[in-house]
Amino acid sequence: MNKETIIAWFGFLALGSFALIVGGCISITGESHEPDYFVLEAISGDRPAEADFLEGGSFHLGQTEIPAYLEGTRIVTRTAGNQLSYAEFHRWSETLDLGITRVVANDLSSTLGSLNYSNYPNRTRPNNLYEISITVQRFERLSSGKITFEGSWRLFRGREQKLIVPVKETVSVEDSGHGATVKAMSVALRQISDRIAVRFLKYMEEESASATP
Repeated sequence: MNKETIIAWFGFLALGSFALIVGGCISITGESHEPDYFVLEAISGDRPAEADFLEGGSFHLGQTEIPAYLEGTRIVTRTAGNQLSYAEFHRWSETLDLGITRVVANDLSSTLGSLNYSNYPNRTRPNNLYEISITVQRFERLSSGKITFEGSWRLFRGREQKLIVPVKETVSVEDSGHGATVKAMSVALRQISDRIAVRFLKYMEEESASATP
């Protein structure tokens, strides 16, 4: 075997070893990371046993309106006044508008003591009396370690709007993890649903009083 053949042979072996090493690195570093998925949680409140503050009436929570920057499934953090961060590997298991609608409807059901309700995307019940809708302007974690919610909610009887009420809520987050963020967001929705319930019942009392001769 001449000198040129030996050099070529060793060059071939070196090239093959390099390819194996690089291939191994690509296999390790290129491994896909499965995102962690989160869901907002309805938080049950205290209410008298067998209470039904709607007295058999039914309510429907319509589709929640959210700004375009909150659409999609990536969890959003506001890092500065006009700067956002979108988590790549921490995502909602449902879109945020559906999560808000589901949780607030469930929380209201608990507070009002009524299982006679429905929420978007489900249809209203045949005997539905009231519809509630929520508009979100902001709902995310801030760099200060707090959750902020800003928006409004409306109450309809039939197709007539009876109330429009602004709402703002702030909740501290226990730690830096996304799990703690989602938990704080669920707490904020519970507090918002309680506010809605109090004003809703006040409206019903006023309506009943005005109907009394």
